[in-house]
Amino acid sequence: MKKEILSLLLFICGLSSFGQTMEESIVREFGDNLHNLCSSQDLIYFNKAQNLCDKACRVKDKIMEDFIRRSGVKSDLVQTYLQEFHNARKKGIVNVSVSNVRIVGKDEQAYSDHYGVSTREQEAQRSEKYTTVAGEIVTNGTLTYQVQDLYYVRKGQIVKITPYEEFIDQRTGKKKVKVDFSDLVDEHSIEVAYGYSSRFPMNIGVSSNYSYYNIGLDFGVNFSDEQIDFKKHTNYATSTLERGKYYYFLLTQGVYLRWASIDCGVGGVSVKYNYNYESVYTSSSNSEKKNYFAMKPKVTFHIPIPLDFSSRTEKLYISPHVGYMYVPKCSALNCWEIGIGVRFRFETY
Repeated sequence: MKKEILSLLLFICGLSSFGQTMEESIVREFGDNLHNLCSSQDLIYFNKAQNLCDKACRVKDKIMEDFIRRSGVKSDLVQTYLQEFHNARKKGIVNVSVSNVRIVGKDEQAYSDHYGVSTREQEAQRSEKYTTVAGEIVTNGTLTYQVQDLYYVRKGQIVKITPYEEFIDQRTGKKKVKVDFSDLVDEHSIEVAYGYSSRFPMNIGVSSNYSYYNIGLDFGVNFSDEQIDFKKHTNYATSTLERGKYYYFLLTQGVYLRWASIDCGVGGVSVKYNYNYESVYTSSSNSEKKNYFAMKPKVTFHIPIPLDFSSRTEKLYISPHVGYMYVPKCSALNCWEIGIGVRFRFETY
């Protein structure tokens, strides 16, 4: 008889789990590990719950807000969230349960414009990369809460936890759930630019950004027939530059914004001199190569060119720039530069 009852219970459990999506199972498992952590204080459940989340997973629900206000913690990462539950259990009994777990479908999601960050169309595109799962978390004992949360799941991991916010869409009369994917996307871009200046008619720059940080390389060379008298910069009586024999390399770093960037390149200029020396007794000619420190501050503007006018998805930018080449110990090479580039922006998840 006992075997039959056990078999029946296992069958019922199997039915209850049948039809669950992987994302729902992940949220349930996260809740189970949180429950076990508070019940047993065994840190193995801390690690199991943490492993179900991305390392950068942030928790922004009501419970985390209270942890930050009461405990003074500075981080809203999931590691802090779990640690605060563990700390609360040390002070007394904490019972935790996560229930009513369900998928929030695309037809239930409501997207918002995030000025300067994303449009509703972009949010709708990003939603294809994530699954949103609703769940109710109830605690009693030392901690007393009853809140509904929204879990964002991607590739088998929870990447963000926020409050579940439901409202009635005035246009359709249907219930909608607020979702926000704008902070789950890293924006990168790559730019190739050409610049012109009187001393360096050919300037090529390549740069890329990570969030607000921009980094790149600039290369410039002189291919013209112009000869410049550099005798002010040498100890010789006469000194002229051999045609096409000076160039520079710069490492550029700066701040990248959606519509503009400010960079400063630092590096060196290599110059090859031809000089003649004459005296009463002799005359000679020779050449010499010198390297000078150089820097080039530059401002670039990014003008969006929508590739898809129906969705206003901006991925391509025309980027005019203006810069100034400054060589402290060889002022003959100081010059303004103007140029234009093409920047392509893409998202990573």
